[in-house]
Amino acid sequence: TPDAGLLDALQARATSMSGKFQPQEIALLLMELNTLGIKPEAGLVEALQEQAIATAGSFMPENVTMILHVFVTMGVTPMPDLVEAMQTRARQTAAAFTMQEVAMFESAIEKLAVTPHDGLLEALHGSKAK
Repeated sequence: TPDAGLLDALQARATSMSGKFQPQEIALLLMELNTLGIKPEAGLVEALQEQAIATAGSFMPENVTMILHVFVTMGVTPMPDLVEAMQTRARQTAAAFTMQEVAMFESAIEKLAVTPHDGLLEALHGSKAK
């Protein structure tokens, strides 16, 4: 892992640029930090969540599942607005979810102790019945 000074500088830069990040970049950055065993600074996590909420309408199913899954694996509770936005986006894109994405989404919301929106799980499973 990088030394503390470099890591702090990289996280500060990512935080300052977070308003330009697209959904996949947000999810991948969090996932890679987690993979490296680096707990991101609170300011970076907050900035990334705010950008994820702002760009939620562009999230693809893999991004929705990845961002929720990474919060579970990091042991960080996501903002309620982020969870709300990801549930809404999951409902909007239910037909595009793969079976693996449905399973990961269900697992993440269960581990985050989130009550799914009415009809969300049915929409996700119904799209796979075809």
